[in-house]
Amino acid sequence: MNETLNTIHTRFSCRAYTDQTVEMEKLQAIAKAGLAAPSGQNKQPWHFIVVSDKELVGKFGTHGAPAMIVVLKKSYSTTWVDVDCGIAVQTMALAAASLGLGSCIVDPPYLLFEGEEAGSIKETLKWPAGYEFSIVLAVGYAARSGNPHPLVASKVHYIG
Repeated sequence: MNETLNTIHTRFSCRAYTDQTVEMEKLQAIAKAGLAAPSGQNKQPWHFIVVSDKELVGKFGTHGAPAMIVVLKKSYSTTWVDVDCGIAVQTMALAAASLGLGSCIVDPPYLLFEGEEAGSIKETLKWPAGYEFSIVLAVGYAARSGNPHPLVASKVHYIG
C-alpha cells in the first residue's frame, strides 16, 4: 500500500494526548495542507486560526490536545461552504497523521461563539470579519495508539 493510502487507513480519532508541545513547523505544515484542499469553484471559503495556547485550547473540548486549528467559513449562504470546510479539515487531519501527530475533528460548544463569552473568544482568536465558525481540529502527540474505525464493505457497490 502506498504512503497516502496507508495514512488514510491508519489514522484514528485521537482523544488522549501527551503534554508535548506541537512544533510550530508541524502546525504550519498542517495549515498549509488545508490551504491546498480542493474547494468548489476554487472559492477556498475558509480561514484557519492555529492555536497553541494550551489554556485557550482547553476551552474548546479538544480532549486535552495541546493545539488546535479553528476552521472558519465565509459568511455566505451556500451548502458547499460546509462541504469545502469539511474537505479542508480532513486534509489537515491526514497531514497531521502523516507527521506522526494525533488529531480529532471536534465540534466545540456553540455557546463559545454565541453566548456571553463569544465577543471575548472572537477577540482573543483575532477572528476576521465576514467569517463564521465551522469546525475544530484538535492536534497533538497521541498518549496511546488507536485503531481506525472498521471498514464496512457493504457500503460500496460497483457497476461495470
